[in-house]
Amino acid sequence: MREERFSACSKVLEAFREEDEGKKIGLSEDETIEPVLDVFEDLGLLVHGNRISDVLVHHYFYHWFMIYAEPLEAYFDCLHREHRPEYKYLRRLYDRMRSFERLDLGWFGIPYMGKLGPIKEKYILDEIEENKPEQ
Repeated sequence: MREERFSACSKVLEAFREEDEGKKIGLSEDETIEPVLDVFEDLGLLVHGNRISDVLVHHYFYHWFMIYAEPLEAYFDCLHREHRPEYKYLRRLYDRMRSFERLDLGWFGIPYMGKLGPIKEKYILDEIEENKPEQ
């Protein structure tokens, strides 16, 4: 799984740094990202079916959710606009995780994490480094 995370996160970093929305969406559709997004889709389905608490998912998975899913927001918006079924539960989970983050950070008077690009980029780079294939 480390190799998949390395490949996926490397592609997410490209999408994160891309400023052109069309190119960002194209990078987001890369098949190397799919295995990681599928995990979040499954978590979203479990939350939707009341099999796991959204609070629990936020507590245990938000760090990785922020790394892999948030930089692909333009892609999820595109899927939603085009009424495409891919990652429909991930999108719902995405909205829920963001609302939790706004609430959690609001208690401390901290601006929403979505505005903290340099910190997100650092987390993405850390994830790439942690999952780098051994030479």
